[in-house]
Parts: sequence; structure tokens; C-alpha cells
Amino acid sequence: MKKIEKFKSELLDNIFEYIQCISIFVHKKNIYYLIDYKENFILNMKLYLDFDFKNGNITLEQYQDEMNSCYYRNGIWQLTKDNFESYLQSDSVIELKKDELKELMFQGFTSAEAVRLYSVVENKLSYNDPISDSGQQSDFLKINQISSRLPLFYVNFDTEVYLHMDWDRCHEDYVYDGWFSKAMDFGYLIPDEFCYWKIEGRDYWKFIQL
Repeated sequence: MKKIEKFKSELLDNIFEYIQCISIFVHKKNIYYLIDYKENFILNMKLYLDFDFKNGNITLEQYQDEMNSCYYRNGIWQLTKDNFESYLQSDSVIELKKDELKELMFQGFTSAEAVRLYSVVENKLSYNDPISDSGQQSDFLKINQISSRLPLFYVNFDTEVYLHMDWDRCHEDYVYDGWFSKAMDFGYLIPDEFCYWKIEGRDYWKFIQL
């Protein structure tokens, strides 16, 4: 498992573009915050291969070769509670703690700027005040940079719940029988002690509502 101490611009750019993203996992009553490539947060990627094989897009030999390969998620085509700890050892996975995530969320912003942007968001939500949205220094861009550093996926192996806010994709279709899966806001499911976006009475989860 790769651990980082400083957040490089390339990582932040990838998160902003949702190439990589932050996800919350619950496993054996422990909460994990992970950064990985977005496609690695699909639980049952085997369904993609099953669909291709069923529709004649790949041969049986190709199907078996794919299943035996390690290019996707180190060969973990079906992520489950039983192999989750093995997945954590993947080179692409970065596990971060609450304080590190708080640093990540405001990387490139002063405390005063973060507080000011929070007021901008509240005024937009409450009074529909306009937000500047032109140029590289626009408030709209800055707000979206911060909001991209909030979790995009929620996977609870203990309760078999899979939620995401990647609104244009149907990740919820690739789960296991008996799971509850849906594209929906999951902020209310996170215990306050793990909410790195709640700071001095300000709840930066509001940024997602824009």
C-alpha cells in the first residue's frame, strides 16, 4: 500500500477530473478512506466480462485469459469482504486518515479563503446569490476543486450497502445479490468523528449541493 505525505498537483488534478477519487469503505466495523482509480471502486467487474462473453464480443479463451490476468485491480475482478484486505495492498491504493484528508481537501487554499468560499456556497443555497464562474480564479472553479476532494463512493461490507454520487454512471448495477445499491447522497451515514469536511461548525458537504 502506497502512502503519501504531500499531495502532488498530479494527484489533485486526477481527483478534480475524477480519474482518481476518494471512497469510504466499512469493513469489520472499521472505516477506511481510500484513493484509487475510479474504475477500481466497481465491486463486481466480472459482470462486464460476463456481458461481453454472453453477447459474443469475446471468446471463451479470451474470457478465461481476462479472468486470469492481473491488469485490473491486481486480478481482483470481484471485490468482497474476504479479499478487501488483499486489495488494500494494491500499488494504486492510497489510504489516508482524517487529518490527512483535511489537508488534502484544502490543499492550495488558505483558511481564510476556505471560510470565504463556504459563505459563497451558503449564500447561493439560501438566497441564490450568483457565483463568479469565469477564469481560472473563479469561485465556481474553486468550489468544485474542494468538492471533488469529498468521497464519491460508499461501500459497507458489514451491511452490504453500495452508494455513489458519480451521477452519470450506473455503478450500482454491478453489485452482488442481496446488496442495497443506489446512486444517492450518503453523507448522513458517516459518523461525525470521521467527517473530515466538518470543521469548526462548517459542513463542507454543502459544496456537493451546487
